Amino acid sequence: MVYPLLPITYQPRAAAAPSPALDQWMKRFEEAEKLVADVVQKIAERESVSPSLPQELQRRTAEIRRKVAILETRLDMMQEDLSQLPNKQRISLKELNKLAAKLSALSSKVKEVGLPFTRNRNSNRSDLLGPEDNHAKVDVRSIAEMGNREIIELQKKVIKEQDHELDQLEETIVSTKHIALTINEELDLHTRLIDDLDERTEETSNQLQILNALISCLLAREIKAMELVAAGCDASVLLDSTANGTAEKDAMPNKSLRGFEVVDSAKQRLESACKGVVSCADILAFAARDSVVLTGGSPYRVPAGRRDGNTSVAADALASLPPPTADVAKLTQMFAKYGLSQDEMVTLSGAHTIGVTHCSSFSSRLYGYNSSTGQDPALNAAMATRLARTCPPGSANTVAMDAGSENTFDTSYYQNLLADRGVLASDQTLTADNATAALVGQNAYNMYLFSTRFGQAMVKMGAIQVLTGTNGQIRTNCRV
Repeated sequence: MVYPLLPITYQPRAAAAPSPALDQWMKRFEEAEKLVADVVQKIAERESVSPSLPQELQRRTAEIRRKVAILETRLDMMQEDLSQLPNKQRISLKELNKLAAKLSALSSKVKEVGLPFTRNRNSNRSDLLGPEDNHAKVDVRSIAEMGNREIIELQKKVIKEQDHELDQLEETIVSTKHIALTINEELDLHTRLIDDLDERTEETSNQLQILNALISCLLAREIKAMELVAAGCDASVLLDSTANGTAEKDAMPNKSLRGFEVVDSAKQRLESACKGVVSCADILAFAARDSVVLTGGSPYRVPAGRRDGNTSVAADALASLPPPTADVAKLTQMFAKYGLSQDEMVTLSGAHTIGVTHCSSFSSRLYGYNSSTGQDPALNAAMATRLARTCPPGSANTVAMDAGSENTFDTSYYQNLLADRGVLASDQTLTADNATAALVGQNAYNMYLFSTRFGQAMVKMGAIQVLTGTNGQIRTNCRV
């Protein structure tokens, strides 16, 4: 949920988009109306068939019965769905009653046109084959007294009645067959709907996984590199470079940034629904919060109302971002410049539980660190060996900053620091100072404490040098 705590200027909102649930119901209602019209036409066509063509009459009757059965099934389902509609969206009682009246009128029409063709579901043998007392009744003892002509007439009568019963039985079988076909058709319809739902669910799931991964990369780099701080929280990191200069996103420390297309997609949808209301800077802040939640962290309130800047200079990022070799003193100084405490610096560093970093950011810890060891003695030896395999000299590869848990927002980042398995020197240095080491220990085994502190620090950092009111702008395209 968004809590607009900062000043925000609202533009007139576009009309709300129709509910998917109501749209789907209305589409099915229109399809049912078309099917009713088709049944009426089929009945009219049947009336034009000559009684001398019983087979054709029977075929058309069976077809009408099948369509009526389909209609009755669909209308029953629509009645059930209509009763559930208020649970899926906000709808007034007046509108609901209006829909119910339309459905009732259509159901009445179906009953009216389909009644002559609807079989009684409780039909017994007499209903289907006729009363038994209509059969030829013959006293077997009297047959011996009949003449040949009488016996022939009796046989004709029996054969006629048998033919009639066979006709009725055939019609019953055909009707049963078409009832089965009706059921199969409905099952096929539901199967197609389920298949379509599965495809949409899978597509949505894949999109969510991609969204999760891409935004997680944004989150990790955003907090680690403090892009929000580099030029204030004005989404300058989203601007593309131009012929006149290189933007922050193309500065060397930001080369691992990914997921800009996710922000673009979110912005396009927001502009369609609420043109000129939600800034790119707010989208970044919301994305950071949602990334925390999607990867296992706790939700926190995100103040809204930021506006976007219109400048982005690579040199600003280089000057504002702490280098990966920074020690505690340097980190504390750089965060303090923006009003963030040492406690908050240690907490925000925990964002490295998500994401990756380039080999070049820590290669100095692996090669030529000093003349005696060659590697940083503060780095776990087994960890150093593993990193060296992935990152030979001059490698452009990337590695997870929290191996084994790089897609989960948890406290394993701090636990790794306590075991000397921090990838960046600027991470491992947090255990070299008594004050910061104590904070690392607190966060390492208390997820609730870390998650709470993190949300509070993010809100504070997200309010640094923001543009609000008439300052800045709300970009319609976050890249330009």
